[in-house]
Amino acid sequence: MRVLVIGAGIAGLMVARELASRGASVEVADPRGPMGGATGAASGIVTLQLPEPPLSWSVESLDLYESLGVARRLPGILVAPGECIGGLLELRYHGVEAGALSPGEASRLAGLPIEPPNGWGTGYTLEALVDLGGLLSRLTSPPPGPIRPVEADPWRALRDGFDVVVVAAGAWTPMVLGAPASEVAGSALYNCEASSVRLPGGSLEAILYVEHDGESAYAVPEAPGRAIVGDGPNRILGEPGEAAPEPGTPYEVLEELARVSPVFEESYPTSSWAAPCMITGDGLPAVGEWVEGVYVFAGLDGYGLMAAPALARLLADAITRGRPLPASLDPHRRARPWSGEGPPPEPWRTCGS
Repeated sequence: MRVLVIGAGIAGLMVARELASRGASVEVADPRGPMGGATGAASGIVTLQLPEPPLSWSVESLDLYESLGVARRLPGILVAPGECIGGLLELRYHGVEAGALSPGEASRLAGLPIEPPNGWGTGYTLEALVDLGGLLSRLTSPPPGPIRPVEADPWRALRDGFDVVVVAAGAWTPMVLGAPASEVAGSALYNCEASSVRLPGGSLEAILYVEHDGESAYAVPEAPGRAIVGDGPNRILGEPGEAAPEPGTPYEVLEELARVSPVFEESYPTSSWAAPCMITGDGLPAVGEWVEGVYVFAGLDGYGLMAAPALARLLADAITRGRPLPASLDPHRRARPWSGEGPPPEPWRTCGS
């Protein structure tokens, strides 16, 4: 079987790896090169603060990254209203290490003061950061089978006579398919954005999340006295090429983080980056056959590191062994696209959506 995978982000490289392991001859085409899109702009979080089914995908992904030696375990600290912390603690029934924390314990783990507002609490899970450079090296050098990341025009490559084509091009997927984004499981495109910030008042030593009323923000250790910060989807895009950092976004994220720690009141951004991301109308990925011999693997909504390895195995089994994929992932399913107003449709959180 000769397979072309369009897209060399985490989704494309993972499904290429899985197909090659099943004996397929695989080529990967992406004009931006490996991890040149949204994956390359990711902060590297693999969180376990998720409901099912994303939780199982994330656990499977973390196992893989640890086996590849590219995951660094860190506490993930959630600061949120009390009901959200209660949802976090339920993860223990799924075998996830999780617990409540006092503000003092949270401060010790985070390496900076945590001061929750009245009615809020703190909890944690043990999760990880992925070394994206190390992961890219493990996935492509040496390649797992005949995978050749190549520079190619992916739109033209669809006509090159492969037995199977997998479109894993992130927010570019609808353009490759020649369909409006809304026809791919009610998808919409939005501006994924993150920033590097200085922390004059301390150094972050854990992954920090703030969630309330559908609003969210995160901070990830980058280096002593520095962190990467970001939040959920914001500006809707007309087409992927519109993605660009917005000057005010890092300050809005820092304002959210300052709700729980005074260190972020003194913090300031030093650089920002953005990439186009794709979110389906119900927040679950779009994975399955689009037309005969052409498969979609997209709509990971910025959570590709958590979901791609597990979903790549499901998709590879469907392509090579005819195993059915869950109907909830069907790229033809009907869903109303997110308009950019109100919380996004993300079944990825223990609270806030």
